[in-house]
Amino acid sequence: QSQAETGEIKGHYLNATAGTCEEMLKRAVFARELGAPIVMHDYLTGGFTANTSL
Repeated sequence: QSQAETGEIKGHYLNATAGTCEEMLKRAVFARELGAPIVMHDYLTGGFTANTSL
């Protein structure tokens, strides 16, 4: 409805950041199953290893 009113493209992006790399991967897979076009990840919180794993 808001897209129709404003003409702007709206989106919702799932944040996969979690306490462990395994949980982040689990969340990213779930987002893919939902059809999410973009999965966010906080690089500073998750760290380099989690970023490269995703």
